[in-house]
Amino acid sequence: GKFLPICFSLIKNHRTDPQFAAQTNSKLIFGLNNLQGRIHVGHEKWSGGWNTTELVNFLNNLSVDVPNGTGGYNKPVNNYYGFTVGNEIYGKGGHAAHLTVYEAAEDFTKLKIVLDEHGMSHLKIMGLDMSIK
Repeated sequence: GKFLPICFSLIKNHRTDPQFAAQTNSKLIFGLNNLQGRIHVGHEKWSGGWNTTELVNFLNNLSVDVPNGTGGYNKPVNNYYGFTVGNEIYGKGGHAAHLTVYEAAEDFTKLKIVLDEHGMSHLKIMGLDMSIK
């Protein structure tokens, strides 16, 4: 497959992007927010672990049949290729957070477990989205 540099930001309806992907025969890579559940304790410092409740809700919604625009139905998960974790929050040049390699490993493990539990182990988990100075 071929990857195109298209970025959807500020998604208001997670069903819109899979419909776009289905109509253009594309697969989506979606960035997940793993600061959810962590507590901001200071400049670029966070404590606690990733609360995957919103991830679970998102994955549950990906398994529901939705109109595909051609009179049929499709499960949005069919239009996903995989996920990234975080948004440049690993390394010393991250945005508003600097998480450690240990926290990254823990987050990737949580994502793998949740995907497996939802029968979505075929979806890829992309490498660190990071900014290094």
